Amino acid sequence: TWLKAVTEADGATVELYVRDAVWPTVALKKLVGDRIEVTQEDLTKGFQANYGERVEVMAIVLDNQRQANKVWEMARANPTEDYFGRLAEQYSIEPVSQANQGRIPPIRQHGGQPLIENEAFRLKPGELSGIIAVEDKYIMMRCLGRTTPEVAKLDDVKDELLRDIHEKKLRIEMASEFDRLKESAQIDNFIAGTSQSGKAISRPSGAAQRPLIPTATSVRPVATPVR
Repeated sequence: TWLKAVTEADGATVELYVRDAVWPTVALKKLVGDRIEVTQEDLTKGFQANYGERVEVMAIVLDNQRQANKVWEMARANPTEDYFGRLAEQYSIEPVSQANQGRIPPIRQHGGQPLIENEAFRLKPGELSGIIAVEDKYIMMRCLGRTTPEVAKLDDVKDELLRDIHEKKLRIEMASEFDRLKESAQIDNFIAGTSQSGKAISRPSGAAQRPLIPTATSVRPVATPVR
């Protein structure tokens, strides 16, 4: 069973696992549960992100501004889908776009890259974007069209969205509360006769980073393309 696998992997008994893992999680949920509120804005954004229309684009990603300007001028001078694809194959440093002649998964709203999303949703089919500077990368896109959502009404998936958003907000609040408790804790070691003030947990800097362009695993297949 799952419980047996977990305890065997950690070398712990079921009782120890329940005491050290299950009960603290239950206590944290109880502690922060009343703080969680799913707003209409949360639902709207969740619906747009998971079920709304997306923009089909081709993309080229570069790590040098001068090179990006050069490639953009080339794309503007020959504004065809085929030529943009060949430019992506030759110049893009991003594996998906380079291997697929610029084609990437459709871009959704509220996916964590507002600069890219706003520019993508501004474009009309056949249009070339400007050069978008994100961190140390330079991105340009060519719009292919929009997708047609398979779910038209928020009410059709409202219950599912409520559960999903509530769970995500709950986990975020639990992590925040755990960090707060850890930071304010006083740790007394009676055996060694020492005391130590708790310190905030340092999360890995790369843990929350998002890909610059969508990946196949980060996009739900809920829409079909239209031309």
